[in-house]
Amino acid sequence: MAGHPASVLVATARSPFSGRLGLFAAVGAIAAAPGLREYVTTPHLSGDTFLLVEQMNNAISAIDSGQWSGWGGHFPLLQHIPALLFRFESLDSAAIQASLAYLNLLLFAILLWWSWLTLRRRSAPVAVIFVVVLLAGPLP
Repeated sequence: MAGHPASVLVATARSPFSGRLGLFAAVGAIAAAPGLREYVTTPHLSGDTFLLVEQMNNAISAIDSGQWSGWGGHFPLLQHIPALLFRFESLDSAAIQASLAYLNLLLFAILLWWSWLTLRRRSAPVAVIFVVVLLAGPLP
C-alpha cells in the first residue's frame, strides 16, 4: 500500500449487527421491550423481598434491645447489607423493597453489558444469543 495517502486507507469494519445476526438482535430487543417497561414502571417484588426486609427490621429491633444473636431468618447476611444501607438512609420498608428491585435491575443490566463485552471478543453471534437468552429468562 505504499504510495497511497492515508486518507485513502479507510478501514471497513463489519458491524456485529449486520445480516441475520442484526435481525435476531432486533427481534430480541423488541421482544424484551414490553417486559423491561413493565419491570421499570412496576418493580417486581417477590415474597423473598418482603421477608428479607422484615428479617432485617427484626434484627435491628433485636440489636436495639441488646440481643446480639438468634435473630432467625434464612437469608445470608450478605443479602441484608443492601437493605441495611437503604435503612440507614431512613427509607421505610416499601421504599427499601422498591430500591432493592431497582438495584437488582441495575445489576442485571451490568451483567448483560459485561457478558456482551466479554463474549463479543470471541463471537458476536454467541454474544447476541447469550444476551437475548438472559433477557428472555427469569433473572431480572
